[in-house]
Amino acid sequence: LLKSFSSHFKYVCVCVCGKFLFFCTFSLVIINLLLDQQLVCFGDMRMGHVNFMEESKTSLRHIFLQGWDAERDVKAYPPNSGPYAIYSMEEFYSQLTHSVVQYYRLNMTTFGNYEYNSSLVGKSAHYPPMNFCLYQYRRSDIYLLNVSYVFDTTVLKNCIVIDLKNDEWLRDDFSIEPLLHSKNMSIQRRKFLAAELSFYLKTVYIRRASVSDLPDCFLLKPIVRFDNAMHTGQVVVSLDVTAQYLNCKGELYAQGVMICFAFLDFLRWRNNNSFLFFQKVEGGKKCSWDFWIFL
Repeated sequence: LLKSFSSHFKYVCVCVCGKFLFFCTFSLVIINLLLDQQLVCFGDMRMGHVNFMEESKTSLRHIFLQGWDAERDVKAYPPNSGPYAIYSMEEFYSQLTHSVVQYYRLNMTTFGNYEYNSSLVGKSAHYPPMNFCLYQYRRSDIYLLNVSYVFDTTVLKNCIVIDLKNDEWLRDDFSIEPLLHSKNMSIQRRKFLAAELSFYLKTVYIRRASVSDLPDCFLLKPIVRFDNAMHTGQVVVSLDVTAQYLNCKGELYAQGVMICFAFLDFLRWRNNNSFLFFQKVEGGKKCSWDFWIFL
């Protein structure tokens, strides 16, 4: 009897252990599948973010840089064209005036989801101001007759706020040069080192029209830079953009019935438990419920 009981107990233990190993193996397979899905979603989101930033820079260059063409968007070696640059004071003021006017005409000329960084827009005719900074050497005297010079390489930074009133930028003969002179921002060509025009824009990045891929909000800071560091007569003009995430508030509606698995944003593990969050869109309204799986 004891021998029969031992034999029966052995098979029971093997059966229990086998079930436990099978359950653990099955759980690991499910976890690996969820992790793979999470990595795929993360990679897709990062790729979309990179593409959005690159395309935003391209569109802003076409808007704010005068005469920017599509050939400059193609990165090739050797490049298809020379550096985007200016070579005279007239071209400097023309480019700066163009960038300022395009900022004030932004909502009338572009297809992008750009908006000014101010709560006053739409309530009054006031636009958020732009910042203009001028970098020049303290002293740069060159005497070519006797081939001598006096340099003081201390960089002086002078910044002003550009805030146009009364729609003066709508005039065909508008120029930013008188405004700079009135604020003591005279540019001395031998001292001139660099200049920067910066401002802020808000935008919403809509990746896809789906519930599981919600829009992202950004605060963009474009900077138009004039670089004369080499003092060769060629002032290189560039536009760079930095982005900062903003908290979005909104609702996303879809037609019909859709169930989505938000693996990236709503999947987490706590105390060996996995938590899945399901969303359902029905009749244009979004509802949700919780579903727990214990591993």
